[in-house]
Amino acid sequence: RQLQSWDDTLTMTRPTPKAEPVPMNINQITDLPDYTMVALNDVVVTKKYDTYIFIRDETGSMLIYDAVNPQTGKPYGQGLENGHMLSNVQGHFRNYFGVPEMTPNAGWTVAAQKITCAPETVTAVDSADVCRYVRMTNVVVEDGLWQGIPVLEKFQTGSVIQGVPTTLDAIVMIDHDVTQLWVVKQEYSPTGLDDQFIQSNNTHHSKFIIHNSLFLRHNGHIYNANGQIIL
Repeated sequence: RQLQSWDDTLTMTRPTPKAEPVPMNINQITDLPDYTMVALNDVVVTKKYDTYIFIRDETGSMLIYDAVNPQTGKPYGQGLENGHMLSNVQGHFRNYFGVPEMTPNAGWTVAAQKITCAPETVTAVDSADVCRYVRMTNVVVEDGLWQGIPVLEKFQTGSVIQGVPTTLDAIVMIDHDVTQLWVVKQEYSPTGLDDQFIQSNNTHHSKFIIHNSLFLRHNGHIYNANGQIIL
């Protein structure tokens, strides 16, 4: 019996490598479709807490929602602090209910030296300021609100100071379409006050400052600014 033979030809092709995303600034990526692969260069960390890494550049602010680096088993953002400069930041972008955020999928370059990264002084905030690191003066929080905006202790900085003028450093956030202020730092901000100053409407309720510490007298008791009875 005659055997029939033939040649099989196997053609090998190399996959085309994926093009690296072109680095853009924050303003350029915030209007892109969700899950677009993006790259950022020259951003500075304004606040790092747990998986939240807030960053800014000259054009805007946004959030990096940290993830675990599979090569190291550690978060990409481990060890980051305010003032760290990042470059070659890559990941997938999405607008998460009004919050522009990126989930990283590669390590970035951290500059050897941190820079001074102070909050931006403003007099008002709204949803357009989301992720922005801001400072406001003469802020009086009442019932957890300032000008109708919730002031929240999200970064374990201590209780929100209420009822007295303060200087407030905060990250602007949005939750369910509600603009919020996440406290980074809050300090009393008495102005034009002597070492001893009393402001009173009656003998039962007054605010006074002694050696730059604020106290409240109410119904015969003396309270410190945290609401604790001291006398």
